[in-house]
Amino acid sequence: MNGRIEVVSGSLPLFAQLLGLLLSSIVAFVALRRCQDWSSKFVIFAIWFRFILSAFPSVTYQTVAAGLSGNALGSIFIVALGLFTARRKIIFNVIALAIAPYLISIIVSSSINHNLMGSVDTILKTLYFFVIATHIFNIFRNGYHKNFSFWALFAFCPLIIFQALSVVLGSYKQTEADGSASYIGGYNHEAAFSSALVGLVMLSVLGQGLSTRTRWAGMTTGVVGIFIANYRTAIIAAGPIIVYFVLSEAIRQFPRHLKAFVLLVSALFAITAAVGISVSTDRLDDLPKAIERVANGLGRPESFTFSDRRILSGRLYLWSKYIDEWQQSDNIRHLVGFGPDSYQQKFTIYAHNTFVHNLYEYGIFGLVAVIFMFACGFIVSILGSGENRIKIVFAQLSFLVLNMSTMPLWQIEGLITWAIIWGWSASFYAGPARRHQSRSQR
Repeated sequence: MNGRIEVVSGSLPLFAQLLGLLLSSIVAFVALRRCQDWSSKFVIFAIWFRFILSAFPSVTYQTVAAGLSGNALGSIFIVALGLFTARRKIIFNVIALAIAPYLISIIVSSSINHNLMGSVDTILKTLYFFVIATHIFNIFRNGYHKNFSFWALFAFCPLIIFQALSVVLGSYKQTEADGSASYIGGYNHEAAFSSALVGLVMLSVLGQGLSTRTRWAGMTTGVVGIFIANYRTAIIAAGPIIVYFVLSEAIRQFPRHLKAFVLLVSALFAITAAVGISVSTDRLDDLPKAIERVANGLGRPESFTFSDRRILSGRLYLWSKYIDEWQQSDNIRHLVGFGPDSYQQKFTIYAHNTFVHNLYEYGIFGLVAVIFMFACGFIVSILGSGENRIKIVFAQLSFLVLNMSTMPLWQIEGLITWAIIWGWSASFYAGPARRHQSRSQR
């Protein structure tokens, strides 16, 4: 469980990387050619481009110019392209309202801590999320969402292709938790890789106009990929949206008078299966201990026994150290935190919890801001239209769970997943497709 950015073991040989790049490029090219509007092309390219950059960490993580890495320069390019091509009216939307306090808290904290340049990376990542979510909103507004939903699935091809190559070649990374095998196609970390695959699951469930077979294929591919990556946090986080999808598909096949009975039986089966997996799987067997410890309060780091420190790969102990360090600080730090990436000065491991991370680096203001972002997401989802409301709420819930034991908001891969959820949430809330249809009928 290492928060430092470093090239890890398990990298693919050069010929495999080039083969993966070639195959991924062909698939992306076909998808881009089939898209009917610029926003669809932009979103697919932005997602694919990030996954390709992440597949070559030994190259893209190196400093290229002005102290910036290849990844950073690529992100700047995507953000600039996204903002330039978005309509001015579209930019000022509910998504901008949700992230504004978060961006302000980052700038305030970095200014007070005399580290304004340190906020650039975090702001850039947030804007990456914003341009993708905004363009998805624009896709709905223009009525191209059904065409986009199908071809956007192919933007995730680098993850699948590179992972398949790593399995075939037996090239794996040892996980930081217990050293078990994690096949992630030469990517730098299983957390970012798995967070991206959660995005594939989300897109498969949320996408409009997809056939049942396509939904099952996309969701199954994502879930299998997460298991092969061996990152249990993402496995647990994907649970709510997967349960929703399976139950909704099961109910849909039955007559109306049997749907309530089928829903009850399916729910009981899902709960039983979840409990069975938790008990039988070694990588999930400390989950009850974690719940008990959190329910009783984390406590000071000194109160953790040796066995307690190993719960959830040491996450609870880590959270306790972060919170204790923040509590021992002065009043200013309580309000604005220690500044962006300040954890590196005190800890060698990042917090693995979005809320603990924001409390430490951006203080109470930052914690409130990130809670506000999630609250906006749930409110917009609840106020959405028809049956879409339910699945969007489950999607938001899955992403919230993901943030409880890793930090997808710290990774562009995780932010891409949230951009997919937010793009759909804002679209269902505003009803852009209906407005487009009404205009076309005039």
